[in-house]
Parts: sequence; structure tokens; C-alpha cells
Amino acid sequence: MSRASVRPKEDMASARRLLQRLTEQEVTLRRVEGCYRLMRQSTQQGALVPESLISLCMRYDWLTRDGQDLVLSDAGRASLRRDGESADPFRH
Repeated sequence: MSRASVRPKEDMASARRLLQRLTEQEVTLRRVEGCYRLMRQSTQQGALVPESLISLCMRYDWLTRDGQDLVLSDAGRASLRRDGESADPFRH
């Protein structure tokens, strides 16, 4: 299997992990010195998030702007809920 065919799955998995982190209390994506960082609102340090990952999430409307930050949108929350559900709607 070529790397090109695997990359979209890896990108989507990374996006899901990012969205999941944004469900945590006080976690946001903040633009700092020209790049986005995943950080707690009470700190000034955070993990660098690739611009390609931000673009992917914005393309699917999973993120929305809140002042200078990017936060999980309603569409992003709905996507996480759908991913958490079983493929069989009759199974719990």
C-alpha cells in the first residue's frame, strides 16, 4: 500500500485526536507567533499543531473562531458523537 493512500486516514485520525483534546475543559487552539498551539487557557505554552491539520479541520467546519482562538464547533462535536456511536444503530 502506498504512503499516499494511507495519509488521508492518518490525517483524519490526527484530526479526531485534536478534536477530542478540544473537548477538555479550558483547552483551546491559540495562534502564537504565526502558528497554532494546543494549550490550556491558563498557560502560555502549548503543543505546536501543523497548519495542514488546522486547514483540514476548518475545511470540515470542525473548528470555529472565538476571538483569537479556535475552538470546537457544533459540527465538530457532532462528528465526535457520530464517531463514538456503534456502526449498528440497534446495538448499545
